Amino acid sequence: MLKTLFLSSVTLSFGASALAADLPPAPVPVPTALNWTGFYIGLNMGVGLIGTAPLAKPMGGFQLGYNYELGQWVVGAEADLDVLSNMHHRSFNWVGSSSRTVYAADTDIEGNEIGTARLRLGYAFDRVLPFVTGGLAYGGMSLADTFTGISGPLTGLTGSNWFGTVRAGYAVGGGLEYAFTDHLSVKSEYLHFQFANVSDLTTGYLGRSYATARLADRGFGQIVRFGLNYHFSSLETALAAER
Repeated sequence: MLKTLFLSSVTLSFGASALAADLPPAPVPVPTALNWTGFYIGLNMGVGLIGTAPLAKPMGGFQLGYNYELGQWVVGAEADLDVLSNMHHRSFNWVGSSSRTVYAADTDIEGNEIGTARLRLGYAFDRVLPFVTGGLAYGGMSLADTFTGISGPLTGLTGSNWFGTVRAGYAVGGGLEYAFTDHLSVKSEYLHFQFANVSDLTTGYLGRSYATARLADRGFGQIVRFGLNYHFSSLETALAAER
C-alpha cells in the first residue's frame, strides 16, 4: 500500500513538472518613461497685464505645436491665438505749438486679440518639462481719438479720427508642463511681449485755421496663463516602441 502511494506521488510530481514546463513564461513588465515627441493641440486661459499701469484683463484661446525629444532635451515650436478684453481710455490736455490754444484730447485704445509664433526649448524630467520660449508676437489694435480747443485763438476747434492696424513685435518667457496621462498634459506659462510703436495723426479745422495732433502708443505687457494640451501620439508608447 505504501509502495503504491509513493509511486502515485512521484507520478503526480513529474506530471505537474511537465505541465509547468509547457506553460508560457510570465510576462516581464516593461518600464515606461515619457517621450515628448509629437504634435499637440490645446486650450488656454489666463490674464493679460497691459501697459505701464496694468489692469488684469481676462483672456483665452488655443495653441498648437510640435515637440522633438533629443535625450532629455526637448525642442519644439508653438503658435497660439488669444482673445482678450483690452480697451483703455486716455484723457489729457495739450498746448498747440503755434496758436498756443489749449486742447482737450480723448483717446480710446483697443486691442482684442494677441497671437504668438515661438520656439521652445525644454529639459524633460520624465513627466515634468520646464521650458523657455521666444519668438514673434502680433495683435490687432485700433485708436479712436478726438480733441477740442478749450482756450486760446482756436477755442471750439474739433478733430476726430479712427485708425486700425495689426502690430508685430516679440514675446519671450518660460513655463512648466506636466503630463498626467499618456495623451494629456497641463502647463503654466509666463510671457512678456512688446509691439512696435504706432501713431495716429488727427487734424481739426475751424474756418481756415487748423490744428493737428499726433498720438502714439507702444503696446507691451505680460501674460500669465494655464493650458491643457492633447498629444496625438501616446507619450508612453512612443518610448516603448523605440525600445
